[in-house]
Amino acid sequence: MTSRIRLATSVLVLPYRNPIVLAKELATLDRLCGGRLVVGVGGGWMVEEFRALGAPYERRGAFCDEAIRLMRTMWASDLSSFHGEFFNFDAMRCAPAPAAGRIPLWVGGLSRRALRRAVELGDGWHGTRMRAPELAERLKWLRDFAAARGRSLDGFALSHRVYVGFAERWTETGGYLRGILAPPAELAAYLSEFAELGVGEVLVTPIALERTGFDGFFERFEREVRPRLR
Repeated sequence: MTSRIRLATSVLVLPYRNPIVLAKELATLDRLCGGRLVVGVGGGWMVEEFRALGAPYERRGAFCDEAIRLMRTMWASDLSSFHGEFFNFDAMRCAPAPAAGRIPLWVGGLSRRALRRAVELGDGWHGTRMRAPELAERLKWLRDFAAARGRSLDGFALSHRVYVGFAERWTETGGYLRGILAPPAELAAYLSEFAELGVGEVLVTPIALERTGFDGFFERFEREVRPRLR
């Protein structure tokens, strides 16, 4: 029913999953949606979930790096071999292949290690829940890592997930749903700050939906916020 809308994850925690199975699942999903899949990935942080799943919390960074390399290896060839710390196989078949032969991977996370992973292994970086000064600091880290590695950031996706809602006056929320409640004009000014820093895409997560509901939020956003975006 659409020609431009993409399907994305924000974000998929790699240490929770077997990357061999995941590579095949994502390739199948990419074929089903006509090559419009974007996979946001991250190393995770909630220790209780790691323990419940028997996932390697202390080695989550190394696992995440290896999982990315493994999936790219499987997508690149019908028969692939891989030898790492967590997974080893020879001449294993992976089918179907992604529609374009690969799937964009946007690396999430706010730590220096996560941003270095994005530069080393990702097609983009996906931040979340930051104010403009915090985001500017991360973007500097990103550019420094890229310069040290000699990597151009041309075509490298910069995205940020925000939690916003409507209110009569500016209010900042805390916790996991850290975000902004504000009148439409102030929300537009807040979102425009990210574009001015170089962010190409903002993913909007609505909060405080008691009055508008999900559909009502986006109808109002389209009518009162989007026209004001710089």
